[in-house]
Amino acid sequence: MSEFQYYEFVAVDRRLTEADQDALRRISSRAEITATSLTNSYSYGDFKGDPDDLMDRYFDAMVYVTNWGTRTVRLRVPRATADLPAMRRYAVDRVIDVRATKAHVVVTLSVDEEEGGGWVSEDGDGWMQKLLGLRKELMAGDHRPLYLGWLAATLWGDLDEDDREPAVPPGLRRLTKAQAHLADFLALDDDLVEAAAQASRGGAAAATPTKAALAKWVASLPAKQKDAWLVAAALDDGANVGTTLLQAYRKAQPKAAAAGPAKVKRRTVAELFAASGRGTTEG
Repeated sequence: MSEFQYYEFVAVDRRLTEADQDALRRISSRAEITATSLTNSYSYGDFKGDPDDLMDRYFDAMVYVTNWGTRTVRLRVPRATADLPAMRRYAVDRVIDVRATKAHVVVTLSVDEEEGGGWVSEDGDGWMQKLLGLRKELMAGDHRPLYLGWLAATLWGDLDEDDREPAVPPGLRRLTKAQAHLADFLALDDDLVEAAAQASRGGAAAATPTKAALAKWVASLPAKQKDAWLVAAALDDGANVGTTLLQAYRKAQPKAAAAGPAKVKRRTVAELFAASGRGTTEG
């Protein structure tokens, strides 16, 4: 079977200028380039661009898939929306990387299945459309995608059986559509995700506030703050007002409520595997 590689980059917060597009065409004359995306596939040869550099300069999301089993998603979020120390606690060599620049944080989730990935469609199996929603979730302070990345590292990364899990985020028992797609993308089995979720407090509402709770909190805000957010939203100046508001809401919640009713013991990789019916690590 011949090799096949698929690259897709998407710009969300800022459209690419003509100069940007010209610079990208100098990297790859074969790529399909628009004001918001770059896509390219290869049956021979390799992409000559540096994905990290392209993410730093132009794009907010990237998907890379191959027919030999490598799958990578990169997500760039404004640094102002990211709790960098908390996010870095999920990092594991070869699988999940959290990298900061002056203005952004770039999260990379990657797996390389030893048995190969099989056939890949011309549109990369539509993974970008399925996974792009993860970006907004990260910007809103939802760390479930990061935990799923760590969970994948128990299978494909450099973790030992006595390594302990990072903080288990709320709502893991009820994943969003994008998170369920991420679990598939990272080749996680349902039993392992279900076992991990047993230590996760609350349902989806614990990760995302209800409309009533959010409305009550907004009503309590100073008028000056609400006016500033309304102006930013009206100007559509790339301020990601909705995400900023959700992040502020999370930070405003009492620490006791955020911590849950009781301290939960961090489980080891071996304990998670035993709970899911697995044997030893495969990485």
